[in-house]
Amino acid sequence: MTAPAAALDAWLWQRADDAVVAWTGDPAARARLERVVRQPIT
Repeated sequence: MTAPAAALDAWLWQRADDAVVAWTGDPAARARLERVVRQPIT
């Protein structure tokens, strides 16, 4: 992934985190979301 793409990915995930926390009121929501969505590719 190029540096700009990585930066965009990080920014999008931060925004997604904000939305998830706002919706659930749960600051651990991002960790759970990443476990589901970003499973390692084997």
